[in-house]
Amino acid sequence: MIKNIFTLCIIGIILFGCSKQDNTIHIGEDTSDGFSSLDTFKIDASTLLLDSLPTSGRGELMIGKLNDPDFGDIEASTCFPLSIPETSYPDLQNIKSSRYDSVTIRLAYTGSSYGDTTQTNTINVFQLSNELELIDNKNYQQSLVSSGSALYNNSSVKYSPALLGTVSFKPRPKSPDSVVFRLNNSLGESLYTLIRNKDERINTNENFGKYFKGIALVAGTQAQNCVTNYKVGKTALQLYYSENDSYGKRQSKKIEFNISGTDSTLQFNKISADRSNTLLKDLSYNNRKLDYKQTENKCFVQAGTGIATRLQFPTLLAFLNQSVVAVNYAELIIEVPKLKDSPFELPANLVLFVANKENRPQSVVANFFSESDQYAILQKNYGNNIIGNTRYVFNLTEFVSKYKSLDKNTELSMLLSVPTDRLFKSLERVVTGSPGNADTKIKLNIKYTKYTVPD
Repeated sequence: MIKNIFTLCIIGIILFGCSKQDNTIHIGEDTSDGFSSLDTFKIDASTLLLDSLPTSGRGELMIGKLNDPDFGDIEASTCFPLSIPETSYPDLQNIKSSRYDSVTIRLAYTGSSYGDTTQTNTINVFQLSNELELIDNKNYQQSLVSSGSALYNNSSVKYSPALLGTVSFKPRPKSPDSVVFRLNNSLGESLYTLIRNKDERINTNENFGKYFKGIALVAGTQAQNCVTNYKVGKTALQLYYSENDSYGKRQSKKIEFNISGTDSTLQFNKISADRSNTLLKDLSYNNRKLDYKQTENKCFVQAGTGIATRLQFPTLLAFLNQSVVAVNYAELIIEVPKLKDSPFELPANLVLFVANKENRPQSVVANFFSESDQYAILQKNYGNNIIGNTRYVFNLTEFVSKYKSLDKNTELSMLLSVPTDRLFKSLERVVTGSPGNADTKIKLNIKYTKYTVPD
């Protein structure tokens, strides 16, 4: 008995710092003095289109198309300049016997893809008409998803309509192999001639960039349903030629034009979306927010295109200001509708951004009493292993406990998103429930102890 009283006093001191004997806190039972309870709080939820995402210099090329019934027709293409060979004038040892053979592009898989890899993908190659330049963002505001100068997911660059080459294949993203395909000989021969003649247009990257602006890799018009990622550091235009060695034997040789040095910051992925036949048809940069009631009690998240779910808790502050409340535990539960047969895998984890009144993410909600970012892991078949039940859960105990200290004039919101390491270079997506969805909810549960101080 003495041990139980001592434990209860310790709990009282930790939660409230009260020492009066008549101010006893009753844990787990409803009394006139206090109680421990679990409440679910009102949430305002909407689907939000973030600012343009900076996709330049991310180290990965994204190419392909998705036909997504929830998010629309998505297309990813990539543009990049080429650097001159490491030796600006490669040594053609036997110029008299030297002869051009072919030109190819090599793309090496990163291991990442999204969609149905069993379908045939087509890549078309074009030559850029304008030099790539980073856009100076004069209205730059600090954010986790913005940049002072960059190229963005909605940036446009002109390219010549003349096709330099094309390839059709079934992606093998986990393969160590590369995709290698030939380009038109007219391009190869012109580059070979520059090298053979030691032309000034190929003696520096600056000169070469003015002569050859770069390359665009664009998904073909054929039906396909996969976007595949490739390594920037392994991408190269390969020029093959041959010449006689000192014994008169024919030797095949290769010269590579890579994406390297400062040029790698100019490579970017353009990601476009036609949402006209989806619940998100009204979502645009002019109309960036859709309440869940406008989208049939569903909310949406997608990397690449920059779609997040915006959450606010309008009654939370008033609740915390009632008498003295100690938050024992708080969790945000994001339920996902039962999975249908789909090629689009759910993200392995999600994060919560804390955003300012302009809906610009300023930080990531941390782990419970830790400085590391919190990741909500995908939970499948939860709740007595009921097949199809899927959700993400965030521990918001620390966040809710500190909520009263926030500036009352701050219009704070949380943004449910794919983590930043994949936000700029993937198309991962999830459709969630909402606060008004009868079957799949978004809900904030708080277990708390409320204590009324006697007069």
